[in-house]
Amino acid sequence: MALDPFHVVPGASPGAGRLLLITYHFPPGGAAGALRWQKLAGFLAAEGWRLDVITLDPSLLPSRDDARLADLPAGTRVFGVRPRTTLTGRIDAWRGRMRARRAGAAGPRDAAPQPASATRPAESLEPHEYSGRYFRPATWRRAWAAWLIHRRDMAWADAAAEAGRELARSEKYRVVLSSGPPHLAHEAARRASVAAGAPLVVDYRDPWSFSRRLPESIASPLYLWLARRDESRVLKRAALVLANTPALARELTRQRKPRRVETVMNGVDAESVPPPAAAGRFSVVYAGTIYLDRDPRPFFAAAGKFARAHGLGADQFRIELIGNVAQFGGRDIGQLAEEQGLAPGLLDVVGYLSRADLFRHLAAASVLLSLPQDSAFAIPSKVFEYMSFEAWLLVLADRGTPVAELLEGSGALVVPPDDEGAIREALERCWRSREQGARPPRLAADARYSRAGQAARLVAALRDLDGRAG
Repeated sequence: MALDPFHVVPGASPGAGRLLLITYHFPPGGAAGALRWQKLAGFLAAEGWRLDVITLDPSLLPSRDDARLADLPAGTRVFGVRPRTTLTGRIDAWRGRMRARRAGAAGPRDAAPQPASATRPAESLEPHEYSGRYFRPATWRRAWAAWLIHRRDMAWADAAAEAGRELARSEKYRVVLSSGPPHLAHEAARRASVAAGAPLVVDYRDPWSFSRRLPESIASPLYLWLARRDESRVLKRAALVLANTPALARELTRQRKPRRVETVMNGVDAESVPPPAAAGRFSVVYAGTIYLDRDPRPFFAAAGKFARAHGLGADQFRIELIGNVAQFGGRDIGQLAEEQGLAPGLLDVVGYLSRADLFRHLAAASVLLSLPQDSAFAIPSKVFEYMSFEAWLLVLADRGTPVAELLEGSGALVVPPDDEGAIREALERCWRSREQGARPPRLAADARYSRAGQAARLVAALRDLDGRAG
């Protein structure tokens, strides 16, 4: 197959060692997962490595941010691949068209919303809620959906693996890396590493087969079986596994026992950000995705009580939600906010923004909000991004979670996700401090949060691995 990069950064020594990275998310994709290796690429280049990247064909991206490509170091080549067409893919596409047609026929008046659970959305389940229930219609429906998604991800992984093998015929790669989710990128890299005769490094941004909670639509024993099978095959080949939190590294070691595990967290980048906005409206900004366990309702309830207590209108207080934030648990986010007592006009729902536009919104915020993440192993990547701005960090997380441990002693406000009283008190503290003319410090000044420090761990591990392979 003819394989040409869609983006090449000129320059770099032709004798520099090359690494091959396979990841579904990479610039110009604007997903949060694309940022990790966009930034790590620069640190690798500073150590003499050059990166070839196999990623999703940019023509298939739902949105793109080409400014991210300008951040890549000299010598980087980016190759886009499209998933192979499969029978299951055609069936899945047909089902999607039918669902869209039915939704359009029903119209907004006929599609009466169903009340969400008081504690969590019905769209996510824990293993004990679906394991062992083999003879229920919902189990078969979820199993079929899990199979379709697996085949969809494998269709892209097949194409990525073929691209990796093609590149390995003409390039001597020192190491082959992968980053997921989607985790079948690791399977593509496994095959490419065999063809290249190079060590395999697997980067976990999230757990694979031991996720604490799954979307309801695919929560089935079949999903877990497929994940365990694929993960076992990849880890048998992997010379090094990277985990983006210490908790995930510990769990990988305990459950999967790979040859070597290193923790390389996300971190704060040394980049310029807009200056903080002049004192004006008291604003709370959330950026990211609202799904699964990221329940915003307790925050809405607390914010509504806070606004009423101070008699605040939209010109004085505003909540901005930026990203994939229009719904939660199948319900309109604005309607949920009003049901929790947040007055109309106090909530602004914004779609995806370019990184530059997002930074302007974050710089204008008084408070940057992190919604709960019901994972024993993950830290929301946006927490590190927030640290670059002079705003109070309000993090909804239980004690003992990775994000709570990360922020201990930092000055961030970490409160239990369901404690409306504590959330309201945190807003009150920020409000009072702001009224007294105080501005919070930038947490990025704390060296333990630096991406450069985390990248040094990666570089050291790769140097050791490359030396052994050589």
